[in-house]
Amino acid sequence: MSGIPNDNSLEWATRALDWCVRRHRVVSSNIVNRDTPGYRAKDVDFAKVMEQIGTNAEEVLSRTDPTHLPGLSGGASNVMTEKAAAERPDGNSVNLSEQMAHLVENNYTYQALLKHVNRKFQAIKLAIQGG
Repeated sequence: MSGIPNDNSLEWATRALDWCVRRHRVVSSNIVNRDTPGYRAKDVDFAKVMEQIGTNAEEVLSRTDPTHLPGLSGGASNVMTEKAAAERPDGNSVNLSEQMAHLVENNYTYQALLKHVNRKFQAIKLAIQGG
């Protein structure tokens, strides 16, 4: 297999998909808690996540179950941020319009990553079939 370039894009895409799922959960939690007094909106800093994975993958990634995608374990808290937003009088900082926009953005990212992964698997299938 020498001569085959090392393409880690499938591995990176699966990690990014895992973080899209995590961000969806966080944003959904924000929406569910939009009427909870004192609740602070949260988000996942995707740039920090990818930076951590890229610079310190062995230390940062772990799996608690063999079926889980790679993700952050102990360092996960430093990529979760509270959103600086205008607070309502009850201390809640969730802006529903902003959270819905985050869901749409996250969905587009997730769909693009899925297309990439699908193309990679199609290329692998074609190579196996000798085409």
